[in-house]
Amino acid sequence: MKIFEIFPDQRWKKLLQNNQLADFPSIWDLKTEWFEEPNIRRGGWSGVVKYMLQGPEGPVEVFIKRQEGHVSRTFLHPLKGISTLKKEYASIKRLHGCDVPTLDPIYFASAGNKAILITLGLSEHVSLEAIDPTALSSVAKRNLLKAMATVVRGMHRHNLKHNCLYPKHIFVRQMLSTWDVRIIDLEKMKRAFLQRNAVRRDLSTLVRHADARWSIKDMLLFLRYYYGEETLSDATKKTWRAVAADVQRKKNRQ
Repeated sequence: MKIFEIFPDQRWKKLLQNNQLADFPSIWDLKTEWFEEPNIRRGGWSGVVKYMLQGPEGPVEVFIKRQEGHVSRTFLHPLKGISTLKKEYASIKRLHGCDVPTLDPIYFASAGNKAILITLGLSEHVSLEAIDPTALSSVAKRNLLKAMATVVRGMHRHNLKHNCLYPKHIFVRQMLSTWDVRIIDLEKMKRAFLQRNAVRRDLSTLVRHADARWSIKDMLLFLRYYYGEETLSDATKKTWRAVAADVQRKKNRQ
């Protein structure tokens, strides 16, 4: 069976080798508890483990995704499809190329209908859904909304649509005067024909799944930062009305 492997950075290749994870078979056969139980769909399965590599400067947390027969059909691969991990790896590299903060990949490989993706952990970050906005100072909350808006706007500026922008897919870390924001879980990301379609889809998803403690005022402030406006323009108000209508339509269907 032919194995295709990529090490984005040779230092990670050495680290994996030093931890007896030098090739596809050794990583595939790694025995450890699941961090996320395997997701059985798309004609196969996909699961995640959290693992600590022992490095010269201490432990390094990584996440190892493995899948078998877990494919997604695309415009270029309408029949056979491609592995969702291959799509996710390509999306991670695309965001890196656009200077949009996301995961850092250290290994990708495929062999037949199997695939592996290893990324560095975000041990100092938490998902947005774990953030209580009412526990933040007004300054910290504004800085968080601004940092999120900047990152999401950077993705959309390149006509990239996340397609699944839940709060759990936005990881944040509070710093001195700002926040480090990363967008993760990119297997459904695709290019949007029109930028406004990406904006409406992703913002509707984010607003619909946001914690109820995020107020309408918070959402509108996010939009102001997203569009770089001191006050909401008529065009931005129109966008908000469209997003709000999408959210209500989804709620009515539930």
